[in-house]
Amino acid sequence: MKVRKFFTSRFRTVPELFSILLLFISCATTKKVVYNIPSTLNEEGYVLSYPEFYNEDTERIFSNQDSYIFLRLYNPKYTVISSGAVLQAGLNTVDRNPFKGTHIAIGFDLTDNFYGLTLYADPNFKIEKCSDISTNEYMMTCDPKTSLQTTFAVKVTSEERQAIKMMVKEYLQQANLLYDVSRNFPIAADTIHRKVSITHKTQRTYKRALREQKMRDTFRVQSNPSKFVCSTVVGHILDTSVPKIHEYFIQNNLDFNFMTPSDMTQIPDSQPLFTSTWNEYIPTSLRFGKEHPEMARYLSKDSSLQAKN
Repeated sequence: MKVRKFFTSRFRTVPELFSILLLFISCATTKKVVYNIPSTLNEEGYVLSYPEFYNEDTERIFSNQDSYIFLRLYNPKYTVISSGAVLQAGLNTVDRNPFKGTHIAIGFDLTDNFYGLTLYADPNFKIEKCSDISTNEYMMTCDPKTSLQTTFAVKVTSEERQAIKMMVKEYLQQANLLYDVSRNFPIAADTIHRKVSITHKTQRTYKRALREQKMRDTFRVQSNPSKFVCSTVVGHILDTSVPKIHEYFIQNNLDFNFMTPSDMTQIPDSQPLFTSTWNEYIPTSLRFGKEHPEMARYLSKDSSLQAKN
């Protein structure tokens, strides 16, 4: 009975427990969590910008004429034994992307107002402030002094930015938008295959698309406008609102239903801005604004969605 209480107190659903067991079985080295960011945090606990990821035509990097939305990739340090901690260990073991992370959220400025989908939050899709973990049930399971985040900017048109904002606003008002634990099964299977496959390439092939279709059938992955995990809801929003991202998914045979949080940071026109511990997010974003004054406009204004929360 004590064992049963232990698991039910930490793993809220049976599918969630099975998804954790899948990761334990599939990943032999899940004990060590590796942050593996391209640059080491300095003594102050942050890294401003990543010039090694700038493309050749961005000498100026950012522009006052461009519009941006922001993605925040989290690599949390959990304070309790939880499904999230095991999921993090499993994903970090098999993740092949430059930046590793197990949760992602979307935002419209750099003032620590991001929107993400988590199993623990009530409602599941809500605002996230990593500098104040008391505002979100998911955040409260993590240590803000050792948990890391990397913020990315994605260049979009003003019309696309507005479309994304309206979609996020609509989702905030939907009480039935849920975190579906079962969707971690196909994502885990696909990510593990990418790790062990000798023939895998970053550019997904037609054969890969066929395999994904088989996994869709095996795991009964169906389009459902109310059931996602954190990365698939962000993928769905961007796929629906930004034509170049939709085209990128089509050209590369990418299905957002199989994308991990770190996969989402590899989309077109995504630029890593800065990495920090959670409790250093606000001072780090302010330092970034001083270094890149053309982005300061995203630090001074409040998100128009914030008042709704």
